[in-house]
Amino acid sequence: MGNALQVNKVNYIDNLHSNSNGWITRSVIDKKGYSQWHYKYAELKDLDMSGENIYITLNTFYKPCRRLENIKELNTLFIDLDYYKTGKTKDQVLMDLEKNYFNQSIPIPNYVIDSGRGMYLIWLIKSLPSQALPLWKAVQDYLYKQLKCFGADRQALDATRILRVPGSINSKSKTVVNILDEYEYVYDLREIQNGFLPELKPYEKKK
Repeated sequence: MGNALQVNKVNYIDNLHSNSNGWITRSVIDKKGYSQWHYKYAELKDLDMSGENIYITLNTFYKPCRRLENIKELNTLFIDLDYYKTGKTKDQVLMDLEKNYFNQSIPIPNYVIDSGRGMYLIWLIKSLPSQALPLWKAVQDYLYKQLKCFGADRQALDATRILRVPGSINSKSKTVVNILDEYEYVYDLREIQNGFLPELKPYEKKK
């Protein structure tokens, strides 16, 4: 089991960041509080991620500072489902998503992750610069609206967001963060826009 988790963690970080040139934030929440460090992919991939409450950013930064104005590469879209607040079980949520949402009102996510008390849906996208933030935010907001009924977290939509790493431990639920399902594909953000938000006007730079 430990080997499987290690493989999952390595593949996950590799799929997110192997082509990233920017800084990636690794965060830990423990008894001392919140701590964060910044790494390039080559360093990050070799770090131990099996401890309690370990998080990384899914997008990257120009410099080692996790702020929106420093965003360098947009690599993912993501939604954090706090489904425990809805009274639904994990299996009920998964069944409903697969039957009524995936490839219908939302794209099939590349990762479905059991975060301990909730669930992450993550979509890998071809890397985009910070200039694409308006479109990225519009798609994030669309995904959130589609998934509100599953307890989608409105406060977890920002491009600087940290999410728990598969193979790490959620100290609240006392469980290992685990990849439930994977879909091998990398989306183009425009592809998602055209397929699911065709009414969205293309973003034009202000003159």
